Amino acid sequence: MENKPITYRWARQKNGLPYVANISLLVTKKDDLVENEIAFLPSSNLQNTYSDWCQGIENGLKYALSKVQGNYSIQICSFLGAYTDTNATIAGYAAMRCFWESVGFVCDEKEIMELESFVFQSWGDNVYLIPNFITHTFNSKI
Repeated sequence: MENKPITYRWARQKNGLPYVANISLLVTKKDDLVENEIAFLPSSNLQNTYSDWCQGIENGLKYALSKVQGNYSIQICSFLGAYTDTNATIAGYAAMRCFWESVGFVCDEKEIMELESFVFQSWGDNVYLIPNFITHTFNSKI
């Protein structure tokens, strides 16, 4: 794994609804860490404006980290989405897939299908819901 940002784009359309997110992560394996680190770079400009997307990204990365061995430092370098096709669940899922790609983890197809089905449920009456990728449920915005 090189020490340069990895960019990942996830885009789908289902039932006439768009699902799109672009994310860039800098992932470093850190054997000396006691636990994983997740940080938003100030240049990502996410934390001040899109707190629900940030929570979705953190939840997605925590889920992704639970599937791999070792500890990692993850820096969110950039994220691109629009309120017309992105929400916290889509942001979190894109972050999850970007992390897995950066560490060479291949998730089994059944789990990918279950996760994407969960993501496709995320457009509803309240687009500000925060995903729990472990239980496949949504929580109110914190």
